[in-house]
Amino acid sequence: MSIPLLFRCPISLDLFTDPVTLSTGQTYDRPSIEQWLARGNRTCPVTMQRLHDTSLVPNHTLRHLIDQWLLTCTPETQSNLINFNSSSK
Repeated sequence: MSIPLLFRCPISLDLFTDPVTLSTGQTYDRPSIEQWLARGNRTCPVTMQRLHDTSLVPNHTLRHLIDQWLLTCTPETQSNLINFNSSSK
């Protein structure tokens, strides 16, 4: 089973584990966007808009949708997804 595109971080392309939203409305996985910002980037990676506010707002709705989707996966698929995310970092 493949990960739905909307459940993938646009930076890492991994399944979101801690989705957060920027002021531009784009959602990223927290570790990926924190790393992006730590490198001194002050633009949104997707829209390239300048970020005047670098606050990260948890995207609870997306986290809930991913949790619900994971419940429909077999335990083996869940394990593969978790292992894939861990190995790609």
